[in-house]
Amino acid sequence: MADPIPETADTALVPTLLGDVIPRVESAYVLGLPSPQILDLVLERSRSTTVLVATDEEASQLKDELPDAVELVTAGIAAFAQDRRSQPRELVLALGGLDGLLPPADTMPWQQRLAHVTALAQAGGTVIVGLGNDAPLMALGHAERIDWARADDDPTRPTSAAALAQALAAAGQPVTTVHGLYGDPVNPGAAVIDALATGSRDGSLPAQVVEHVIDQAGTASIPAPDVVAVAARSGQLSNLATQWVAVSGGRGRSVYWTVDDAVVWADQDGPGLDWVIGGDADTAAALPQRVPDTITVERTLLRHIARADLPAFRAVARQLGDWVRSSADAAESSEIRLDEVRVAGATLARGISLRHAPVTDAAPVAEDAPDVEREPDPSARQVSASEARLAQAWRRFATRFAHSGRRSAWPAIFGEEDLVQLWLTMSGVAPGTVAPEADAPAVAVPAVVDEASRLDILQDRVAALTDTLAARDEQLLIREARIRTLRQQALGAARNRDRAVKLAQDLRRSRTYRLANQMRRASLVAQPKTLVRGVARKLDGKVRALRRTR
Repeated sequence: MADPIPETADTALVPTLLGDVIPRVESAYVLGLPSPQILDLVLERSRSTTVLVATDEEASQLKDELPDAVELVTAGIAAFAQDRRSQPRELVLALGGLDGLLPPADTMPWQQRLAHVTALAQAGGTVIVGLGNDAPLMALGHAERIDWARADDDPTRPTSAAALAQALAAAGQPVTTVHGLYGDPVNPGAAVIDALATGSRDGSLPAQVVEHVIDQAGTASIPAPDVVAVAARSGQLSNLATQWVAVSGGRGRSVYWTVDDAVVWADQDGPGLDWVIGGDADTAAALPQRVPDTITVERTLLRHIARADLPAFRAVARQLGDWVRSSADAAESSEIRLDEVRVAGATLARGISLRHAPVTDAAPVAEDAPDVEREPDPSARQVSASEARLAQAWRRFATRFAHSGRRSAWPAIFGEEDLVQLWLTMSGVAPGTVAPEADAPAVAVPAVVDEASRLDILQDRVAALTDTLAARDEQLLIREARIRTLRQQALGAARNRDRAVKLAQDLRRSRTYRLANQMRRASLVAQPKTLVRGVARKLDGKVRALRRTR
């Protein structure tokens, strides 16, 4: 069976990642057939380079392209490692994985191949190893990728980023970072550090980037937003990667992604801190320099809809309206997209845009639309730029929400345009300010509603009220039980207090107490100095009290 997952990536993304992790060295080994961009990068960073290929066909392919100073060797990894045991080098690059380092008939286990690779590196050197993901979550819709994987024939082959890191550590090369490559297997569109992907939440910046590149690749049988949301919640975002790149020695940025032919990166000093955006100068200049480590407005709204928490939904909508009207960041955006804007405490913040082309604010106009004369509305006023941008943002959200197939928190008789007008009102736009789209029905609840729909709506309301009353009754029962417990405790404390007072009174009236008191007074007569001091203190106190009353 042919290899289902190519492990060599020829795109601007991977050379940019390697450019951040490969240092300048005296000598380097390149294992496997590299892409021209990666080979040029290694030749630029290394004074002496040796390229190892496993077949004569690969050697003939590279022979005319390599400079004379580059040594080209055709051999298996075992023979090559044995021959170069006394010549370890500062950089060992096996980006294409270890499957191409053997002749076709050789079946050496993957772990043994890795041991030969790490033996070629100097102590403290940089080792970079690639590995294809044989069991990605995206393979669930492809039967041919479920039936067979290379790990079925070789149990030593890692099937996760964590297993790859453990294998390198066992071979004496502690891993600095493991980068997951996402999107198209041949031309990945994003790279995310595995530890960061594992801890990313749904709606976070890494999840947004992964969702975008998977959607652009078009290889998912499940909608990209849904599979990314589930993977992020379960800590399995790393398993959406098509391949991993393990680095021992260098450290790259946290997240990379491509915009057209440019590469942009985002870096973070720690969990919860802002993302710093950089990369290609022209592309990064159009993005905010810092982005908060929070979730998007779209994810926040979808969670409120799923919980039917309409007050929270209205609060976010009001927050969105205030931000669009007053924020300079919102004014700089060519288009407001709720899957890009992020929640930042009591306000919102502009997030990263993954679009490949600028989007204009002008709405498309039908070429053959007939001219319709409308009577001027004396109460109508010109729509402001902020109101138009809000309408555009809400319409896009309504379309994405309708296509997702999620259950709405509003009655089924509300169409997309009805919801848009309702949400605009929540955002502080006066009703009727923004006209409905030409192909949308009028913004009004139909006067005639079939009895079945009306009955369904009433049943939903009755069920919601019943659930609310049941929850309230349960809370009242809990409070009643707590009040009864506190009352019993208070009554018990009062009874104990009365019992203690009665015991004290009985003790004072007892013959033993009176006898002890008389003996104490008699002892004072036997000690005249003590008696005089006591009497003097009492007299002094009475004199002072008398003086204070004057």
